[in-house]
Amino acid sequence: ALDLVETIGHPDLLPGLRERVEAWTDGPLGKRIVRAHDRPGFIANRIGIATMLEFMRTAERLRLTVVEADAAAGAAIGRPRSGVFRLADRIGLDVLADLADDLGRRLNEPDVFRLPDSARELRERGWLGDKTGHGYTKREGKERFVYNPVTGAYLPQTAFPELPPVRAISDLAAALKLPGAMGDLVRMALPTTLRYADRVAADVAERPEDVDVALRDGFGWRFGPLETLAAFEPSRPPVVRPVDPREVAVSEYREIARRGRAVARDGGTATVLGWESKM
Repeated sequence: ALDLVETIGHPDLLPGLRERVEAWTDGPLGKRIVRAHDRPGFIANRIGIATMLEFMRTAERLRLTVVEADAAAGAAIGRPRSGVFRLADRIGLDVLADLADDLGRRLNEPDVFRLPDSARELRERGWLGDKTGHGYTKREGKERFVYNPVTGAYLPQTAFPELPPVRAISDLAAALKLPGAMGDLVRMALPTTLRYADRVAADVAERPEDVDVALRDGFGWRFGPLETLAAFEPSRPPVVRPVDPREVAVSEYREIARRGRAVARDGGTATVLGWESKM
C-alpha cells in the first residue's frame, strides 16, 4: 500500500476539519500527508504520469527494448525497478490510456499526456498488462517474454543490464553518462520531466516541498523532482533555442551530453542545461 494521502482544501469546510483529518491519517494510519490544489491529477498523478509517458515515448523513439528502457528509467535514476513499461502493465493499459486522455483534455496538455503508439496498439488488441496476462510483458510457465513495439511480437526477456546503483542525487551523474541509447533516454527524458514538474509545482501543490514528498511516497522515487533539479542547477543561465523538440536529432543530444550537459524540452523550445555545475 502506498504511504501517500493528498488532501484538498475548500472554502466551505468546517474550521479545523482538514487538520483533524490530516492528524488522524498521519497518526493512526501512518500515512504521509501532502496538501494539493484541486487540479486534475493533483500532485502525484499529474507529474508521475507525465514523466512516465515522456520516458515511454522517448524510449520508443530511440528503439530501446522494454528491458533496456525499464533499466534506464528505473533503478539507474533512483526509481523503482519496474521502470515505466512494467509499471504500465501493473496499472493496466486501459487505465493508463483513460488517465492520459483525461489529463491531456482537462489540462489542455495533449502532447504532455500523449500515449505511446505501442500502448494504444496493445490496448486495441486487448492486451492490457497484468490483468489480462500479457501487455508489455507476459509469462508462459517459468519464462517471461517482452513485447517488441517494432515487430509487434514477443521475445524472450533478457537479463536486466547491470547499471551503477543510485544512493545519492550525485550518483545520477553516472546515469547521465551512460553510453548509447540507454544514456540518451536519461539525457533526453529526465531533464524534460524535471522541468515540467518545476513548471507545474505551484499549480498542483500548496507547498513546494509537497511535490517531492508526493513523488517519493506516491511513485516510489528515491529523490523528488524539485530536489533533483536543485542539485543540478546550472551555474549560468540556460541557452534557449526555438526548435520543434520532436526534430532534435539524437546525434545532437549525444553531442550535448559529451560536453557534460543535458537538454530539457518544453513546448516549442529546447533548453540546454549545465547539469555538471553542482556535482
